[in-house]
Amino acid sequence: MLSPSSVQARRRQAGLRAVVYVVGGHIERVRAVDPAGDWLKQADGFALAPVSGSLTRAQIDERFPGLGLHPGDARPTAPGSPREYIDL
Repeated sequence: MLSPSSVQARRRQAGLRAVVYVVGGHIERVRAVDPAGDWLKQADGFALAPVSGSLTRAQIDERFPGLGLHPGDARPTAPGSPREYIDL
């Protein structure tokens, strides 16, 4: 979910290819972003990305060979940082 009101968020929407969900310091799931999909604008000013269902390890390796992140991997987050952006 990104705020479409900021210039940085609109730039990120255009280049966002995958969403990695981290829960308790471990990767829970990875989903692909549909570049042709419509972002669902919320009443609070945020927008939801058009994502696929959870990808398997093989699907992640095929679609995002440079990502190197898979469900079950440890991925501790930096304190105070709710999200991280990685260039693929």
